[in-house]
Amino acid sequence: MRNMSRKILMIASLCLSVTACSGSSSAPTTTTPTSTTTSSTTSTTTTTTTTTIPVAPEISSPSETVPVIKTEGRKTAGPCVDVGVVDYCVWGTRPVDKTITNSRSVEFASVIEQGFTSMSDSMETVQMEFESRVIGKFIEATEATDPNAICMQVSIASFQGLPLSTMSYTDKDGTGVRQRITMPVVNALIPGAKHSLKIQKGPACTAHDLSVMVAMSSQYKYPSKYGTLKIDGRKSTGSLWALID
Repeated sequence: MRNMSRKILMIASLCLSVTACSGSSSAPTTTTPTSTTTSSTTSTTTTTTTTTIPVAPEISSPSETVPVIKTEGRKTAGPCVDVGVVDYCVWGTRPVDKTITNSRSVEFASVIEQGFTSMSDSMETVQMEFESRVIGKFIEATEATDPNAICMQVSIASFQGLPLSTMSYTDKDGTGVRQRITMPVVNALIPGAKHSLKIQKGPACTAHDLSVMVAMSSQYKYPSKYGTLKIDGRKSTGSLWALID
């Protein structure tokens, strides 16, 4: 009986313990997940590119200082009197009875070359005097002219020696004459730049005499700093009679 009471008491105690444990349990916790929504806004930027096509600058002649070559008091003669502004003009007076004057006759074997500084952007003619005991009147050569029939060539060249334009001549009759001729040598020039006038014998007149006039007086000569004279490759102190316009 005592054992039965003890068992009942133990069972009752056990039940109380279970109930106490159940009462002390905390209420279930419900966790609600938090959803974070990120809104991303995409901004589209339109860029307009303007392409400017460059305009080519105007092409102009090299800037050069045009010298004042015709100084006050310089003497002139022949076609150079009151000629105005030209690219080159030297002309004196011929000796009379071999009297020494401002100029002399010069015979050249192959080539004569006069340097000059241009005063304008173009030229059209070259005027000169020639004299020979056997060469007759100069006649302009044509495309049909035999190259071996060329007696004389006149050309304009750059300061570096590059030919810019050339005129060729044959001779007529074979009778020596003194002649003044105007040769159409058309060419573009650079104002203030140095050029050269070149006279050269052709195959037909290599063995013939040919003379030009050269000014020797300082009052008639071309200023050497603007151009000098060469006769058959040798430098001369004179200046070639010529009008370049």
